[in-house]
Amino acid sequence: MKATLIAIAIAAAAATSPSSHASATVVAANSSAPRVQAMVDDFFSKLRDGKIGEAYAGAFTQTLVMKKQADVENLIGQTETALRYYGKIRDWEELEEKRESENLIFKRYLLRTAVGPLYFKFTIYNNGDTWMIVNLFFTDRFDQSGI
Repeated sequence: MKATLIAIAIAAAAATSPSSHASATVVAANSSAPRVQAMVDDFFSKLRDGKIGEAYAGAFTQTLVMKKQADVENLIGQTETALRYYGKIRDWEELEEKRESENLIFKRYLLRTAVGPLYFKFTIYNNGDTWMIVNLFFTDRFDQSGI
């Protein structure tokens, strides 16, 4: 039986303190593209290599999501199921990026598999020191893949 929707979203509450280093944050935000893309590429590369648990552990490093072990295990299980249905990952491409602010980015990707597409949405946040994935959602339905 083909799953018509395989999706889960996990959000991490990111606690931030007021910073007097606004200019440093702007510099970090403006140089985000290579760092953020490297995070996403690392995530998808690990999925492609069958290292699903490692992919999520890396994606959610330094976030509260890793403390929600049951949610992470559920997400890993859903991803394993999706990849069993959809087969080998061929590649991925960015479909859309939306910057809500200098410190908050939404990105949507097409994950090309042997059987059909999967769509991933990432919420990526800059806490002033580093960029981190704080929310991740995936589905096989294009109508639910938008930002």
